[in-house]
Amino acid sequence: MTDDLLWLPFVVCHYINETGDYQILKLKEPYYDDPKIKATIFDHCTAAIERVLKRFSKRGLPLIGAGDWNDGLSAVGLDMKGESIWLAEFFYLVLKDFSSLCDDIGKKKLASKYLAKSKQLQKAFEKYAWDGDWFYRATKDNGEKIGSRKNKEGKIYLNAQTWSVISGIAAEDKQLRAMDSVTKLLLKKNGTLLLHPAYTEPDEMIGYLTRYAPGRRENGGVYSHAATW
Repeated sequence: MTDDLLWLPFVVCHYINETGDYQILKLKEPYYDDPKIKATIFDHCTAAIERVLKRFSKRGLPLIGAGDWNDGLSAVGLDMKGESIWLAEFFYLVLKDFSSLCDDIGKKKLASKYLAKSKQLQKAFEKYAWDGDWFYRATKDNGEKIGSRKNKEGKIYLNAQTWSVISGIAAEDKQLRAMDSVTKLLLKKNGTLLLHPAYTEPDEMIGYLTRYAPGRRENGGVYSHAATW
């Protein structure tokens, strides 16, 4: 799962923005996989960011692995070649926010590094992520897109559109067009669908969400937190 570790710096930035409590960065906590080793919260955050920076494609986009936020995309990038457009949006926001935090505490060199990385990521996103009327969701290990108008099923995914706005990574005109597509294709009376149209046949290069019945759970269902985004 290529997104899990990034929620730590994401949440830490939000916590400090709300409380002004920079002292939390000095707290020491053990690593999950080696309790004998402790590091500060700040170092845990930077370790997470540095790990993701090593998981990039040749095109400059983050790899999806066995799933990002949507763990139903469990087979998109098992060979660590498939890319995630949603993760690019999320990571861009993390890099920007954590760069600002580093600047606040006098870590100027690290602040400059992460800001530069965010700009590089934004350029790759601008070059590759747009699908015509919305942002596609990911590429499989073989380079094939999902969440694209070229797909028979799963033409549009919700999160790639909403996070283009939340993160600010996309140009405003594309943000507006993407959200118009959400309104047109995904917004229903009971909420916004996670994707559309739902998959009717399993796809071994996408993952287990294609094995759910159409409209169930990750296969085109309504997820409350994604719908809230």
